[in-house]
Amino acid sequence: MAGVQYNFDDLVNIIHSAPLNKEIKLISINPFGTLVCARRNKFISFLWRLNYEKKLYKFTIGKYDPKLSNRTTHKTDCGTMSIMGAIREAEQMATTHQRHINNGGYPAFHEEQKKQDEQDKQKKQDKQDENKQAINDDQKPVVYTIASLTEVYIKCLKKKQDQNSLRNAIDKNIVPYSTHIIYKPIETVKQSEVMTMLKHGYRPEAQTMIEKIRTAYLAMFRRAYNAKNNILGDDEFKPYNIPHELTALPGLGIPKAPPDKNPLSEYEMWRYYKIINEKPEKDNNSEKLKRLYLKLHLFLGGQRMAQLVRLKYSDINKQGRYLTLYDKKGRGGLSNKVIKLPILKHLEVILDEIKEIQSTFGGSEYVFTIYGKKEEHLRAEQLSTWAKGLVAGKIEKFQLKRVRSGVETLLASMNVTEELRGRLQSHGIAGNVQNKHYNAYGYSKEFKIILMAVYGHVTEKIFISVEHRDDYAQAIDDIMTKISNVGLSDKEESLAKTALRMFRLDTAVSSTGIAGSFALQHAA
Repeated sequence: MAGVQYNFDDLVNIIHSAPLNKEIKLISINPFGTLVCARRNKFISFLWRLNYEKKLYKFTIGKYDPKLSNRTTHKTDCGTMSIMGAIREAEQMATTHQRHINNGGYPAFHEEQKKQDEQDKQKKQDKQDENKQAINDDQKPVVYTIASLTEVYIKCLKKKQDQNSLRNAIDKNIVPYSTHIIYKPIETVKQSEVMTMLKHGYRPEAQTMIEKIRTAYLAMFRRAYNAKNNILGDDEFKPYNIPHELTALPGLGIPKAPPDKNPLSEYEMWRYYKIINEKPEKDNNSEKLKRLYLKLHLFLGGQRMAQLVRLKYSDINKQGRYLTLYDKKGRGGLSNKVIKLPILKHLEVILDEIKEIQSTFGGSEYVFTIYGKKEEHLRAEQLSTWAKGLVAGKIEKFQLKRVRSGVETLLASMNVTEELRGRLQSHGIAGNVQNKHYNAYGYSKEFKIILMAVYGHVTEKIFISVEHRDDYAQAIDDIMTKISNVGLSDKEESLAKTALRMFRLDTAVSSTGIAGSFALQHAA
């Protein structure tokens, strides 16, 4: 303790004269215990001895270093100490014992500290082992395979449905037959091996599926091949060293099925409208909604169902009398293609009826919903199912997609240009520089005339026979009269009559003899 004087010469003599393996008392330690020394074979140790609760405890302090000054209080790097250093250590132990005397004293504290030191030691060892394992793992060469690349590619697909579909297709058609290829280092894979892999997975009933897998593999290989030069991302693809030949997979040589050209005929278009316009047997809001949605789909020109069902009320501009659809098909990471369609009077009536019915269950931000469910939009598959249910047995081999192709065919028969048909239905538009960078025209005037023609044709409101008529002017006058009786707004009627002056009349007669209607081919 501070102020206590020690006779270091006497203490040194006691230490050096200590017999082997026998503990010799040096001094008493305040407030508890005794400092002792013990000679071993090659060194002398200092200990703090404590009598506590009828037990004798001994705690090692350190080794004696005769080369140190007797008054030095710090330990050397080797852990040895002077007499004064041993005294100070013993005093700290005594003070700790006094502080914990009601909780087992220094013996309990020492035991707890020992456990903590062991835990810390174990953690340190575990960390060292972990680091050593990580170093070993880093030193192991990582094998990049088609299997691992496929998983990376699948995770990059945005839709969970697309991810599951592709993963299931590969697991079913590729993995069982080609493990020796999909798990070998990808830099050693040859184009012929990939083609063999695809051919092994080919089955006649899964022709479309194997072609889908080939397309996915081709996109995957190209993305990984180009990733090294992509400064904006695709980092997960960069470790894959793709052979250049994998970026040009040839076709499988499987004869493609003919295009599914099965549009509704002019008569079937008219018949379809009659069916969906009938009063439902169950006169409830749910049945009314189904028919309103199908009429909206028809009168908007057979828009792609997947984009139509995402229509929100925020996409409808009543003041400007147009609505906006967003086409995501084939856009990848690009912005959606925007299609603005005019809201004609009959379309406005349908939209108002839909909103009124939806108000009975609290409304929705979406135009297309299942009755009573306002949180999410209707699925395109559900709309198709409803249409099949209504038309079942009345139109042979009916599918809702035939309405879209039926509108396309109907407009073609009216001599509407291919470009206008493509722009209305958002397909077949050439991606040339002119369209991509310069042409921002919205075609709203043309769309109004086209949608009016579709409406008039299927509802027979401007349907006119021109069979056996040679008087071109008289035919136009007859159509003018029909337009006046449709019940269009003044603006729409004026637009329709102007259209007749700008576009030539199509006098082709269908097999039923009732197909003549005004045509919209080229501006004067």
